[in-house]
Amino acid sequence: MARRALGWTAEVLKRLHGVSYPITKETLKEKLAGLTIKGVPVEKVIDEIEVDTFETPRDVLHYIAEAVHKLEERGEIPVEEGRRASRGIRFAAEVLKRVAGASFPLTKEELKEKLAGLYWKGIPIEKVIDAMEVDSVETPAELLHQLSVAAKKLEESGEV
Repeated sequence: MARRALGWTAEVLKRLHGVSYPITKETLKEKLAGLTIKGVPVEKVIDEIEVDTFETPRDVLHYIAEAVHKLEERGEIPVEEGRRASRGIRFAAEVLKRVAGASFPLTKEELKEKLAGLYWKGIPIEKVIDAMEVDSVETPAELLHQLSVAAKKLEESGEV
């Protein structure tokens, strides 16, 4: 895990060598074009960053690492084996955050709207919802349970 992190950080610093700071997101995208981080194009990672200007190389590395973490939380980047437990907890927290205040029961279609953009182990949440064996859920706890059962079913069928 540490070796891969050093790999992309070293490559970023190498490509930015000699650049005058501050730099913009667009300049960052140009200088890092073609680079992938954990299998994801760097442009997608940079699009996750909420600032438009970077004052130092340290800022660049910090914001890229933060963006990678966001993508991991949403399931768009696989998480290394040692971090899987916390990933499941973060995923559940994100699901609960997105349905907070909703009037239950929620149908599959309503769930797809509220959870759009989430991924479980790289699978769009819509596919996990489609695999649920119920048409609606009565509570947030039942939602998490049904998602868990559906995800396990997809894993066992080899779709994950």
